[in-house]
Amino acid sequence: MDATEFVVKKALDTTKEAAELSDRDKHLIGLAVTLTRGCQQCTGSRIENAINASISYETIRATI
Repeated sequence: MDATEFVVKKALDTTKEAAELSDRDKHLIGLAVTLTRGCQQCTGSRIENAINASISYETIRATI
């Protein structure tokens, strides 16, 4: 893991703990971040988690 990946992971962990964000917001932010990082496995996992959290396909597609 290089320094950039460490910063991204720390930012995601901080987002996960933010009480001001809904679970939906957290899922969509996580998906947006993994999309920018280019990890297909992480992105697939984030999409699956968003679907399991009852986020609509249209919303996920709009995020992508």
